[in-house]
Amino acid sequence: MTLIQTAAILLTTLFGVFGHSAASAQEDRLGQVTFPISCSSEAQGQFNRAVAQLHSFFYPETLKAFSAIADKEPGCAMAYWGMAISERPNPLVGPFPDDVLKRGWEAIAKARTASQKDMRESEWIEALAVFYESYLTVPQRIRTLKYEATMASLHARYPEDVEAAVFY
Repeated sequence: MTLIQTAAILLTTLFGVFGHSAASAQEDRLGQVTFPISCSSEAQGQFNRAVAQLHSFFYPETLKAFSAIADKEPGCAMAYWGMAISERPNPLVGPFPDDVLKRGWEAIAKARTASQKDMRESEWIEALAVFYESYLTVPQRIRTLKYEATMASLHARYPEDVEAAVFY
């Protein structure tokens, strides 16, 4: 083995170790999320990570992460919920453009028709639906207040659900 080959192997190994450490550090900074869904265990792990990204305002990566779940598991309703909530680039800023709201509403429609969801997940989907419903005619402030009220009800029904508290 030549000196150049040895150096290349060493650099590749070091890059891999440091690259993995940097990725792990980024994951650690996102924190841990436990948001149970009725999809596969693989989707569950990806979903938790995507929600952690969402909490960190890690846009547009959140949309990509939820979309990847839906691509692999089209019946996973909560993947579409994730896509819909990720269309709101920053919920503290508005009003949102009509094309963003249209994509969110379309994701809600897919979530509603997806096969994998339980009652709690349906409630999450419907809570977000009130934000997007009638987006062309109802002002964002009114839709936001409706979403807040619906999330308050969801949180009251599931007081042990940490994510319901966070999103409320």
